Amino acid sequence: MQTNPYIRLFKVASYLMLLLVLSPVMSVAQDNKADSLADFDMLITPTTPGFALLDKAPNSIQRPSSLTDLSFTFLQETDALSELPDNFALEVAPYWLFSHPSLTYETYEGAQNVFEDLNVLLQTLAISVATTSETVKNKAGEDSTTTKLAWGARLSLARGKVVEEFQGKINTLNDLFDTFLQAALAKDPLSIHLDTTITNELDQVTQAADDNSKVDSLMALVDSLTAMKTIRTIELSDSISISPGLADEKKKVKTAIGKLKYKRVGFMFDVAGAMVYDFPDRIYEDGERSRWGVWATAGYETKAFSLLGLVRYVGRSTGLDSSNVDVGARLTWDPKSRFSLSVEGIRRTIIEEAKDVEDSISNSTRWAFTLDYKVAKNKTLSFTVGRNFDGTPSGNVIAAANLVLGFGSTRRIK
Repeated sequence: MQTNPYIRLFKVASYLMLLLVLSPVMSVAQDNKADSLADFDMLITPTTPGFALLDKAPNSIQRPSSLTDLSFTFLQETDALSELPDNFALEVAPYWLFSHPSLTYETYEGAQNVFEDLNVLLQTLAISVATTSETVKNKAGEDSTTTKLAWGARLSLARGKVVEEFQGKINTLNDLFDTFLQAALAKDPLSIHLDTTITNELDQVTQAADDNSKVDSLMALVDSLTAMKTIRTIELSDSISISPGLADEKKKVKTAIGKLKYKRVGFMFDVAGAMVYDFPDRIYEDGERSRWGVWATAGYETKAFSLLGLVRYVGRSTGLDSSNVDVGARLTWDPKSRFSLSVEGIRRTIIEEAKDVEDSISNSTRWAFTLDYKVAKNKTLSFTVGRNFDGTPSGNVIAAANLVLGFGSTRRIK
């Protein structure tokens, strides 16, 4: 029997995800320049593309955010939230799984969109897989427990700039190092001697302005002395970096950085896509692609508010699903660093009805209210209530708890 091409594609994607998860997630910790690293609090509750396509996501409109290396999502719907979660998702940021010694904070922070630096695509790329189970009607009209697996990806074309409060702490850290370095240079006999000699030679250059050969000789000497001063400055920088006094001060600032929310503000533009595979009666060989979708999310983020718009196309691959276009918006309020409130509304327009189902599905609207609460650094719990789209197998009432755990948030600060 010939293997379904979609199953082959699914297997390849599964192997790739496994390789990413088993890759050296903590490779950044192996960087011998740990002094230039800090642990960021950056996670904003993400909407896994797979859950969005499955209509399982508490918020169907993804809020752009900086990525942790890995994040796990546990979603429990209805049933008085009294059972263990039965919907799971894993998201991986391939770029951040590996160490990048040449990447500086200025390079990472400075580029706000792909037109400034194409590396924005790599730094914001996230690949995910989500899974859920549903009891649905199969092609024969019988009830079937179907396991659904959704592979998805998302990335940013524009990601805004880092909030001033966070950037201010980074500047404080850099200024602190410069202060210690200048103090060391002012007390270092060799540096003082080199500065004095360079000044004297430059004075002689001014006095010998009419003697070109002498000027050239003096300038060659100045260049050599300047190179020696540069080498001496580097030597002092290395010794200062491990000095107890500076280390203690830097530790205090890095602790303060870890307590701040790493957030970007300004214009945001994300694109995402996903594919859903159905496995009737949990039989792998019977799996087939049931739907796919692509969408764009754009809007503006401030420190306290976020307004985003969504346009999404969902295509069907079997007669059990309809094709539709979703258009909506989401407003979020961040009154405190630990929690946020949001409301979203999405209008779904059916452009091609499912062929192999008895009841047709009409256009419908989804709305949801969500409370996100940060239980720990890069660990968020959210509660959502609202109304889902018509035709959702589990019903159109939204009552869900969503736990997101982010791992791997160490980034360069210099």
